[in-house]
Amino acid sequence: MENNKWNHFGRWIEPVLSSGIWLDFRNTSAFTVTGLDFFGEIRQLKGHYYLREEDIEKVIVFVKEKIEKNIKWFDGFFQLCEEKNKEVASAEGKNDIGNFFKSAVEAANCTMAIEFLDVGVEKYIEKMCEGKNTTVPEIISQIKPFEKTLLIQYQKELKELTNKEIKYFVKKWEWVGTHFFMGQPLTEKKVKNELKHINQEIIEKKNKIPEGFEDIFYVGSKMAFYRSYIVEQIDRVAYTYWPMIKNIGEKNNLSWEEVLYLNHYEIIELKNKGKLPENFSERKNGFGAINSGGQIKVIVGQELIRMLEECEEKIDKNISEIKGMVACKGGKIKGVVKIIEESKYISKMNKGDILVANETTPDYVIGMKIVGAIITNQGGITSHAAIISREMKIPCIIGTKIATKVLKDGDWVEADTDKGVVKILKKA
Repeated sequence: MENNKWNHFGRWIEPVLSSGIWLDFRNTSAFTVTGLDFFGEIRQLKGHYYLREEDIEKVIVFVKEKIEKNIKWFDGFFQLCEEKNKEVASAEGKNDIGNFFKSAVEAANCTMAIEFLDVGVEKYIEKMCEGKNTTVPEIISQIKPFEKTLLIQYQKELKELTNKEIKYFVKKWEWVGTHFFMGQPLTEKKVKNELKHINQEIIEKKNKIPEGFEDIFYVGSKMAFYRSYIVEQIDRVAYTYWPMIKNIGEKNNLSWEEVLYLNHYEIIELKNKGKLPENFSERKNGFGAINSGGQIKVIVGQELIRMLEECEEKIDKNISEIKGMVACKGGKIKGVVKIIEESKYISKMNKGDILVANETTPDYVIGMKIVGAIITNQGGITSHAAIISREMKIPCIIGTKIATKVLKDGDWVEADTDKGVVKILKKA
């Protein structure tokens, strides 16, 4: 199969358990009920997600048709998002791991659908801006969640926190810093460190919606909210199931890290029958996953290498300038690049460093306040980096596609966050 038939959608370093939840999309309501069931195979190979080019084109056409002829379709979709979010929330405290996994799969794939819809909405915004006295970045930078997500609520409460309230605050927000069974929970030490760097100024700017863009702002603000809010809700409830998952592993002589090499179906199989998949030991050397015939198949060894060769794209790593889209303006920011592909490495950031990632996720929030700017491969009106950078007033460029492949730790760069251009001034 030729390389150009696959679209590199982004890279997320994650365990088998996380990728299995995302890839179990085929039978979820977000795809079967909504009409998005035209998606073919989606591959996750060593954290890289690949979609077929034809499916990207289909979603662009799908979104255009819904906006122009059936805008109420989005209301039905958002109602589904709300229902699935409530189902996840209701799994808290029930100690039913099977029910939690089922609700998490349904809810997570609402956000997966939003990521795909985002591509179509952004393309439609590009078309709308043609011949008008406005630009795509200007429109996108004004689209914000229509309500406060959990992490935006966390930031607000953090700004109002007193020392006497820290213990209660940590108990309430202990899951912050975790994401899909990864990361580290909140501690009093982390909160005290956060308070040292907090920006007490809260600026609420009312969006000025250009004439003719009302529907796009409505759709975009709802998508931005549900993509973040649902993921944060899953993270919050998932954290309460960490002890149960850990206990299932320990009963079968597996560490926490080892049990995460199982997908959600396999964890239930381990719990009920004490059975491990045949290729379990090989997964530690690298894995991929696909949804094959409605089943999650974990790929290892030569099959993984072959699929990567089919999908990998070639890029020029010697370029000195990359371009993206402005998510939060802040002028020209110079600083040292720090590539952060997993939140556990956020501690290597120093004040003023340039955080470069495929995409930030909720577990990145602890420690982000000291960065000079954020640069990501991923773009889109609903991306976490776009939303959180505006909330935290951090200059940000999204959608570069290649930042983590071209930039290296220690590079000295200038990020023009007014124009969306990153220049390498001195290589490490």
